[in-house]
Amino acid sequence: MSSFTMNNSTSGNVYDSDAFLREAISLAQLLAKNARLQVPLPEDTDLSDHEFTETQQQVRPFNNIPDYTLLIFAR
Repeated sequence: MSSFTMNNSTSGNVYDSDAFLREAISLAQLLAKNARLQVPLPEDTDLSDHEFTETQQQVRPFNNIPDYTLLIFAR
């Protein structure tokens, strides 16, 4: 099992890299489904209100992820 430590102002938590990666993939798959990336809508059709809300709720938290966190998977 591989792990990484994420340091922030409150703690230096240790995370299981494999579980973190599985969760990231799962969230990406759900986002792709909600944003209709895999089965796109016709060109003249918008997302439903529910689909739009679900997509926005998933995207907003990414604004809070520090840039250095993304470097963990760039190796």
